[in-house]
Amino acid sequence: MTGTITIEGVTENITGNCWLDRQYNRFAMQRSEKGFVSPGAWVWLGIALDDGTALSIWDFDDENGINRTFSSCLLPNGKRCVIEMPSIMPEAQDVFISDKTGRCYPTTWIVKIPEFDIDIKIPCFPRNQEIVAAMPSLHKFEGASKVVGTVKGNPVEGHCMIELSGPWTREFVESKGIL
Repeated sequence: MTGTITIEGVTENITGNCWLDRQYNRFAMQRSEKGFVSPGAWVWLGIALDDGTALSIWDFDDENGINRTFSSCLLPNGKRCVIEMPSIMPEAQDVFISDKTGRCYPTTWIVKIPEFDIDIKIPCFPRNQEIVAAMPSLHKFEGASKVVGTVKGNPVEGHCMIELSGPWTREFVESKGIL
């Protein structure tokens, strides 16, 4: 990616890696509080590690209510892959309960990918990174976070963007074994 960014009248040239966010799965559709049909809840983690590893992790229930979790990986050696993996929801921790919407958002994620010997922890700070929408079915959590852990036994750090979309109610979080 290359381009420019202007902040408060100052323009800077930028280069770096980017990830195209494209939803192409058949999500389980749910009727919202106001009767609108919308996708069910999902977790998306966009992870960049300082060793050059990039991961895009999805965790959601498909149209049949079956959990689907996978990681799209770009490794430092240039290898690209997509790996099915167990749900990351049961490992989620530190639930933030919104005083504005009552939604319950995990703010720490543990991700283990044995195929690449990846073991990382992703804590959000600050914890409250909720986006409150005019339509309740569109409330969501968009959180910046740090990453700490290991890859192949070596210490690694990085950053992550977390997106939690859908009805993150107490009942939903409890059903996923988080609370």
